[in-house]
Amino acid sequence: MLTTLQVYNQFVNTAPLPIGDGMPSTDPIQVRNIDGLGPVAATLSSTAYGTVDGELLTGASVGKRNIVITFGLNPNWLDQTMSSLRQILYQYFMPKSTVDLWFETTDLPMVKITGTVESLEPNIFSNDPEIQVSIICFDPYFTDMELTVEQGQTQALDSSVYETITYKGNITTGFLLDVAANDTVTSSVGEFRIAESTPSMNSFSVAGVTINATNTLEINTVPGNKYIHSVANATGTFQNILGKLNVNSTWPVLAQGDNVFWFLSATAGLDWTLSYYARYGGL
Repeated sequence: MLTTLQVYNQFVNTAPLPIGDGMPSTDPIQVRNIDGLGPVAATLSSTAYGTVDGELLTGASVGKRNIVITFGLNPNWLDQTMSSLRQILYQYFMPKSTVDLWFETTDLPMVKITGTVESLEPNIFSNDPEIQVSIICFDPYFTDMELTVEQGQTQALDSSVYETITYKGNITTGFLLDVAANDTVTSSVGEFRIAESTPSMNSFSVAGVTINATNTLEINTVPGNKYIHSVANATGTFQNILGKLNVNSTWPVLAQGDNVFWFLSATAGLDWTLSYYARYGGL
């Protein structure tokens, strides 16, 4: 059940605009309807068999999301009019502007989605004026507002000790992993490996990695932003070491439910920190 919507326009230097949930109230601006909050339909590609009935699936993808919000106006007529309320909405939803929509529901954490305003249509001369806003979200998924962080220590390369990370999102996501030395293990030179049960075993390994008091290993597995860096702790500058990745490696990701990982290093006992934002396909 949708309870709260907030809107933030990146070009308006004001606090987010809180908007009523459409229930009878004294809110001057009320949400009467929102379309486009469910899972976005997939585009399926297929090719026909030559002599067999049916077709072969060749690809599947999810495109952009179109959110359409219908606002009702309820001025108090003392210091508000229909026109003044429209002008408030114009600040946030002028076509071509970028907006963040924040949704709070009873069953999910507060989530955010970013979009570009396609159109804003007021029916100014109606007896019951409304404004309809169409927003295109090129990334169709809702993202948790809070970063989730998991921590632990690496095991030896031949260890069978694993970590279970429970992911509450329902859209697969990548993560950021930092691996650092500590007071007990001050240096490690050699292989770093992530083994993943999905349920078949996938392996991700980087050869010849140096992790010590001055350098931290940073791995980003988020699709579209993947990298492997050796980061200088003192300055934050980094060296791209993607070339040290094993060619047979599979980039690890988090899927809904329990994810089993083995974090392994040439010298056991390094500190690892894994962080991610959960993603959801619909509200």
